[in-house]
Amino acid sequence: AKYYMDEEGPVRLCYLEPAFINSTSYQGRLKESTQTGAELIGDGSCDGDGEMIAMVIASLQAAGLKEFQVELGQVEFYRGLVEESGMDEGTQEKLRELIENKNFFGVEELLTEQTIAPELKQVFLKLPELLGDIGQIRVARSLTTNPRALAAIDRLEQIQEILDCYGLGDYVSYDLGMLSKYSYYTGIIFKAY
Repeated sequence: AKYYMDEEGPVRLCYLEPAFINSTSYQGRLKESTQTGAELIGDGSCDGDGEMIAMVIASLQAAGLKEFQVELGQVEFYRGLVEESGMDEGTQEKLRELIENKNFFGVEELLTEQTIAPELKQVFLKLPELLGDIGQIRVARSLTTNPRALAAIDRLEQIQEILDCYGLGDYVSYDLGMLSKYSYYTGIIFKAY
């Protein structure tokens, strides 16, 4: 913020620095670890997302890995659905955790207590299963008419096209049930395995 306030184009930064965690649950354990990261600031486009995912894949390849998968999620799909449901924040958080942990029975039990449309309940029940290649994710399009959720699917399809252009599409899979516990995350999230 201090050095790039007046920058008009996207800013690309990276870091490798010590990070400190101050948590009482870390009693007796190190509170310092080394974190590395990369930031693309000022480019919210699909091309920007594709560039960052391609960088992750290239980094894993440069580290000598040959067999790995980068799994993408899209938190806007879930957010669109919970917004439509009208659930309170506490219930949304419980549901997010159950879906993230692939707790099918927990999701079903929580939803039986909710007064939401049956069609919407069905989408939430399917959410932990919506994973795999881009074809599997396209199935999600038929489950909802929610504009925010559909825009999330569109975004994933566009990113797949970009990664295919890079020749990296085979390294990517998808999980619409991947939901971050950090509420400030928006859009694309990912994990590498």
